[in-house]
Amino acid sequence: METGLSMTTLLDPATRSSISITGAFYQYVMMLLLIVTGMYRYLLGALADSFVLIPVNGAVFATDELLSSMVKFMTTYLVIGFRICLPIFAVMLLLNALLGILAKVAPQMNMFSVGMQMKVLVGLSMLVLTTGMLPGISEWIYTEIKIMMVAFVEAIM
Repeated sequence: METGLSMTTLLDPATRSSISITGAFYQYVMMLLLIVTGMYRYLLGALADSFVLIPVNGAVFATDELLSSMVKFMTTYLVIGFRICLPIFAVMLLLNALLGILAKVAPQMNMFSVGMQMKVLVGLSMLVLTTGMLPGISEWIYTEIKIMMVAFVEAIM
């Protein structure tokens, strides 16, 4: 949104909502990494094994463990979100501060026209730089998924 690429949106047919082009890019890269690393087999296998571990109408909920695993899931979810967006957020915050200082130092410059090009250029360069970090991030996310699935199954059993 901050990089100026929010004007180009795609229609997501699964959710019937509009998503930004960078969001779609990250979504497709993560799905590609899910397929390439073979993590989809673990997820489908875990889904099939959950019916073996917990038969239909055979679940006994341990509310304390389920509540603690839900709280842990939400904190992990927020940490993952912040780790993904933090590099771009930090660079855009520094760029906005720089543009604010430039607007005070040189008021005759049109900061709107200069700022939009700088935001797009810096946003695209950060997108290229953070793309190299995606395999490490996806590996960490998938290990967190494994941990959370085990915690949920243990809480339900």
